[in-house]
Amino acid sequence: MGLALLMLTGLGIADEKKSGHVITEMEKCYTLLVTFSAWPLSETDASRINLINTLPYDGVALPLIGTYEESKSWCADSLRSLAEALRNRSRAHVWPWVFLNRIIAPRDQTGPLDQKPGISHIKLIDLQDKHAAFSQFLTIFDQALNVARTLGSPGIFLDPEFYSAYNNNDIYYLAKNLGIEPQKAVEDLRSLGAHIADHIEAHYSDAIVWAAFTGMSVGHPALCASYPERWRTVTWIFDGMLGRAKDRRYSFKVVSGGEWFPGYCYTSFVDLIEGQAEAHRRIEPYLKKYPNLRLGATIAPWVDSKLRTGYFGTGSESSYKCRGSKLEKAEDFIPLLRNMMWHSKYLWIYGASGAGFLPFTKEGKRLNDIIRKVIQN
Repeated sequence: MGLALLMLTGLGIADEKKSGHVITEMEKCYTLLVTFSAWPLSETDASRINLINTLPYDGVALPLIGTYEESKSWCADSLRSLAEALRNRSRAHVWPWVFLNRIIAPRDQTGPLDQKPGISHIKLIDLQDKHAAFSQFLTIFDQALNVARTLGSPGIFLDPEFYSAYNNNDIYYLAKNLGIEPQKAVEDLRSLGAHIADHIEAHYSDAIVWAAFTGMSVGHPALCASYPERWRTVTWIFDGMLGRAKDRRYSFKVVSGGEWFPGYCYTSFVDLIEGQAEAHRRIEPYLKKYPNLRLGATIAPWVDSKLRTGYFGTGSESSYKCRGSKLEKAEDFIPLLRNMMWHSKYLWIYGASGAGFLPFTKEGKRLNDIIRKVIQN
């Protein structure tokens, strides 16, 4: 996916606690830009704070640890000190960013990851924490929550994509290769989600966990092998999180970011309107079922459609909506951005290299300035 979360500071926070921690319900659109061109949070220095302060966004998400990284490359004390310094110097919120991929086995066991115990020995997903991968993920997750709280940030950004093995998204593939029944796999996944919810309550009870997607607007929770539109594996984890939050009356929020549906790309303004309406229709039953769930939106703008590559390009590997988009230049995104900011409380903007948008560089200035004007107007 590729991410670095940037959010529009000051637009959406309803109030602040006396302790300085932000109350995490939004009054207006809170926009965040996500790009893999971001640096690790631990490498933030004065020059990078100055860079963040020149941008129009409410916040920026910085990864606590890399997508495939296993080693503990940070220590709690140093991150706490850094967070305290950032809180006093950064105009925008900094959102710690974590990857669920930490509990997924590597796709290629012959690569460098197979030399890393804990990851290389996982079979598909460490559902029952046999290799302590889930425990290690929770350690990272807890630290992200602690840092977010110290920063006064509304919460953390969670990337739930299975980068190492996309076929694990099929619950029947997963169950078959683990030698268990699909229903058992669902129970284990929901248990993981429940544990995550307990950790949010323990470390930052009012946090927003902004997920790139939850999958609740894609398919149905039908455990039938012949049913093509069923929930993907990761969605059952979110189901467990939200179920535990409801049962125990936790106050944290989970934002379903919309990456899987409607996605990053739109063929036109009309396509945006129809896609957002359909996303709401699909997820509405779960918004009613789970009081902690919120619906967000996402978009990946580009400066020049001719410069797009990969997923965002025009080749066979691209998304059909990206490939068929009639949006040619940065200015064409103005009505889409305006509409999304008007109708969504949670919008993350994907600064994708494949779309030619690198928000931390001078080449990203054109789109940054356009987004600034949309926010101001």
